[in-house]
Amino acid sequence: MSLVDSYQAYLTAGTTFTRLLPTGTGRQMVYALFNQGSYQLLPFVDTGVMYPGDGTQMGDPSTLREFDTIRFGGAGTLFLNVWVDDTLILQGAKVVLAEDPYQASTLSLPSGTAGFGIRLQIAGLAWIRWFKINWEPLGGEN
Repeated sequence: MSLVDSYQAYLTAGTTFTRLLPTGTGRQMVYALFNQGSYQLLPFVDTGVMYPGDGTQMGDPSTLREFDTIRFGGAGTLFLNVWVDDTLILQGAKVVLAEDPYQASTLSLPSGTAGFGIRLQIAGLAWIRWFKINWEPLGGEN
């Protein structure tokens, strides 16, 4: 009988938004070993559909927006699924939360990403303080 530590498989499944595959026959799943450190659990946040407005206010659901970037504050690594109007725009996009020239904590959305609402599914080993969605009204509306 061999023991299988599935923590790396757990992290991979969680950050790629896929299922954790079962181990093969004759193996035992290990969740913790005595006299060893504990593993960090992978949090998951689903924001639901958001309609950003001016400042920190909710916007009008009937306004068509062009989404540009999402900036995060905190520390760690995030993996995101981004949905715009029930269409998956990005899957498993990686953002490293650090304030330095090489890791800007910003997720750039594909050019021309437009819709009424945006939804984020966030997983990762990170401490998130805030996020800001940068957008413009489509067609130059104010």
